[in-house]
Amino acid sequence: MRYSHPTQCHLTSMFEFDSDGKWLFTSAESEFQDIQTLNNRFINKDKASRKQLQQLRNKSPRSLELPIPQGIPHPRTETQLQLEG
Repeated sequence: MRYSHPTQCHLTSMFEFDSDGKWLFTSAESEFQDIQTLNNRFINKDKASRKQLQQLRNKSPRSLELPIPQGIPHPRTETQLQLEG
């Protein structure tokens, strides 16, 4: 995935990187495996989401039949309010 600026990368919210404006750098080589694992999870989830979205788009639209609402009588026609005097 490409970003217009490297600091927009999803991994920057979980790891600290240095950036030259084009690339992200990390001095913590011990974190590299964790970075790669999280990135792979993100990519797999993104691919699955895109596939699911495409499947939804390809489905033919179903017609939706709504029930016809029953008429509601006006309250004055059912009972007349009487004022106590």
